[in-house]
Amino acid sequence: MKDKHEKERNIMSINYYNNNAENFINDTFYLSMSELMNEFLTYVGNTGTILDLGCGSGRDALEFQKRGYKVFAVDGSKEMIAHTSKFLSDKAICSTFSDYETNIKFHGIWALASLLHVPEADMITILRKYRDLLAEDGVFFMSFKNRKNNYEKDGRCFTCYTKEKLLSVLSEVGSLDVIKFIDTVDIREGREDEKWISAIVKASDR
Repeated sequence: MKDKHEKERNIMSINYYNNNAENFINDTFYLSMSELMNEFLTYVGNTGTILDLGCGSGRDALEFQKRGYKVFAVDGSKEMIAHTSKFLSDKAICSTFSDYETNIKFHGIWALASLLHVPEADMITILRKYRDLLAEDGVFFMSFKNRKNNYEKDGRCFTCYTKEKLLSVLSEVGSLDVIKFIDTVDIREGREDEKWISAIVKASDR
């Protein structure tokens, strides 16, 4: 029953983005994530292959591509992938995080506000899966709402972490070295009270 419940939570969030695609794209596509992106790319290097994990509107995938990186994108929402495919073509794949398969090793994995829809019970498994897709010295960026408790809103499920709880999860995942944590606030108008915790981690010996 637990597995069924977790799967239903995943479907709920995906359905939200399919049903609200136009509004979501309009609200997020022109937001600038340059500060966090620049921090991430400092550790990726000037060239390489990046996976935008949970690409949403494709805003960040497009920016990475403009900067000269080879970019692949994954999202569970077919509507988000339809939009991202306009500039990534066949490198944008509609898939859940658990179902996505590739032989590519990435110099960087960018998961901005996307892993927060992974059920907490599945988080360690998912993080280990994508850790293993990192190239040697590859780096993994992830961000979550900085809250103590998970919650549901507007048909979406949110898995939240404090810095301490996220550090504990990353330690359990194993073979990841934390480069840094970054505290930010939401840049969307009217959401300035929403706090976020981001982590940049690096693959260690596996």
